[in-house]
Amino acid sequence: MTKDKVDLICDVAELAALFEETSSLEEFLDRVVGLVADHMNASVCSIYLLDESEGSLVLRATKGLSKEATGSLRLKLGEGIVEGIVGTALQELRPIREGRAQESPYFKPVPGIREERYAAMLAVPIVRAATRVGVLVLQHEKPDYFNERDTRALRAIAVQLASTLENIRLLLELRRVQAVPNAEPHPVSPPRAIQGVPGSEGIALGEALVIGRLGDDVLFADSEDTGRLTATDLSQAIETTERQLAELQRQIETEQADIAASFIFGAHLLMLKDQGFLGRIYLLVEEGVTPTQAVIAVANEYVQVFAASPDPVFQEKAQDVKDLGYRLVRNLQGADPESVDYADRIIVAADLFPSDILRFAAQGAEGIILLGGSVTAHVAVLARSVKIPMVLVNDERVLEFTDGMPIIVDAGDGSIYPEPSEQLWAEYHSRARLASASAVNHHALLTETRTRDGVRVHLLAAINLLRELKVARRFKAEGVGLYRTEFPFIMRNSFPSEEEQYRVYRAVAEAMQGAVVTFRTLDVGGDKLPEN
Repeated sequence: MTKDKVDLICDVAELAALFEETSSLEEFLDRVVGLVADHMNASVCSIYLLDESEGSLVLRATKGLSKEATGSLRLKLGEGIVEGIVGTALQELRPIREGRAQESPYFKPVPGIREERYAAMLAVPIVRAATRVGVLVLQHEKPDYFNERDTRALRAIAVQLASTLENIRLLLELRRVQAVPNAEPHPVSPPRAIQGVPGSEGIALGEALVIGRLGDDVLFADSEDTGRLTATDLSQAIETTERQLAELQRQIETEQADIAASFIFGAHLLMLKDQGFLGRIYLLVEEGVTPTQAVIAVANEYVQVFAASPDPVFQEKAQDVKDLGYRLVRNLQGADPESVDYADRIIVAADLFPSDILRFAAQGAEGIILLGGSVTAHVAVLARSVKIPMVLVNDERVLEFTDGMPIIVDAGDGSIYPEPSEQLWAEYHSRARLASASAVNHHALLTETRTRDGVRVHLLAAINLLRELKVARRFKAEGVGLYRTEFPFIMRNSFPSEEEQYRVYRAVAEAMQGAVVTFRTLDVGGDKLPEN
């Protein structure tokens, strides 16, 4: 039996389908090691994930070694201690291929896992941006079984899996968290008006949705519980939530392909497959807590642990838990399964990541109020690209707005009007309609571009996101004068793979139907550093 081709190993669609078909984190890991082992015709495939709190690599899944070792086998790493070929590969961030592993100076025998019969070994580190995640390992009875081509293939798989495995690593560690007391918000009367700085021009009218209050990372503290829901309702809400998230992944992959965002909602879906997360919710329900309050309690628990961590990677995940918690509660309370969390809302936040802007755009948010930041920040650039009005403020009172409060955002002059009068609401509603109509008419009237004396001028578009190609065609742009290739990097929290970048660039070229397209080579640095 021969090894499969590299492109079969690196098939992202196959790995994505594998994830969607599994019901738990452990099942996903087991199926991944089985898939890789089968493709490579390897006797053993194992995944080790880093446990930073203990400074060790933990065997999390294996095909070929003793299953009893899963979760218990730990290799020390850090403070001058590096155990085995696996530990060395991650410590030095390089693949290690040994024809006869037991003769290697790095080899460390581990009793009880029955690996002494395997001669050849290949260990490849799993890294997400600058974060060490774990190690992917292959073994075989035949000496010198693995070659350089196998190393390249396994490295490609490690890249494709890095983001998902990083989320899994965090969730597995968080299973040890303990409940923390909830903190009740202290609502205050809103100010009549707040002045900020325009980040992305436009007018937005809608109800507030506050995500992230100063000194309060707890969500849902004021949520009401009907007391009429059952465990069956909870199961249905979970199924509905998983279906919605999977659809959002596909939607953003198609419409916002610039960031190859197949994993934007990956952390949410992983939570729904984590028995540590769902199991705690069901356990509370069995103890008599209503489903809504059970979701709230467990979500708050995770949010506070994430937010309080000194690790910025953990801190990033607090927003993912908030998103998932809101969605579960909405579905429990009977919201339209096809509705979206941010539709018609004015998002008020203390901090945002680039991927948040795309999520808000995909789900129909009206506007954004952001505490701090600058007009040159990535989130402001993205807000302008997706045409969401944004105002940047330094007034912390915006975080004291209550959810559902009517708000007007005038991102033309940076004004924010909480709880406006009916007259002011009507005035701005009229201005917003006129602005929209004017934009449509302008698009319709634009024809060939010429100077006043009749000289033909070719109009080329500057593109950040694929959705801007539609606008470019409405303006009758004759090509793309500049596509900024750094945007697939700065708009996500991990580096896009080569395959993801290829799909983006191909989509740009195909959308222009043979017209000239100019790609600017990667410009990451200075004011354009990736988030991680």
